[in-house]
Amino acid sequence: MHVLQGFFHPNVYPFVTVRLSVLKEDHGWRPATTVKQSLVVIWDMLNHPSPADTAQTNGYQLFIQDPTEYKGRVP
Repeated sequence: MHVLQGFFHPNVYPFVTVRLSVLKEDHGWRPATTVKQSLVVIWDMLNHPSPADTAQTNGYQLFIQDPTEYKGRVP
């Protein structure tokens, strides 16, 4: 299995685990949540990082301090 290394995003851990509250059972995920709903939330998170679910401090700081550099680094 190939693992993507060095994924750079404020809400995604470098080992590609998404930190998103809606995917946690105690913060919004329910058995009725569809794959499509989850993917829409992830898509939105990738385009609009959330300070509430920071997984990479460096990524979030760059997002706040230098948006142009940030946009050049995100996949």
